[in-house]
Amino acid sequence: MGKTVDLDRVATLARDYSFAFLVTVGDDHRAHTTAVTPSYADGLFDIGPVGRHGWANLTAHPAVTLAFPARDVTEYSLLVDGEAELSDDPESPVRVRPTKALLHRPLPADAPPSAFGAYDCVQLT
Repeated sequence: MGKTVDLDRVATLARDYSFAFLVTVGDDHRAHTTAVTPSYADGLFDIGPVGRHGWANLTAHPAVTLAFPARDVTEYSLLVDGEAELSDDPESPVRVRPTKALLHRPLPADAPPSAFGAYDCVQLT
């Protein structure tokens, strides 16, 4: 069994970001990215309706990523992998149940490479 996501910490951190990018994948294996303004409650992100391409991708491939971008290169971006939960109505809000989350940023140019390479990563488990 994998590690569980620290949902309380993810919820607290997500409040500091004004938007996220929803990344879905189509049958052609190409990523489709859409800007969304998620809200978080009860273990789920509500990302609102996702549009025609996003809906088609999610019905075939419900695994998604929410990428909350940092405001500056010295700050962390919040990356949340999850499973989309859909209703039967393509115009209804989509919810995402987090399955993995981490904070991620590049290392400063003058920093020695870490064991992970040229970036700083914090798992939220």
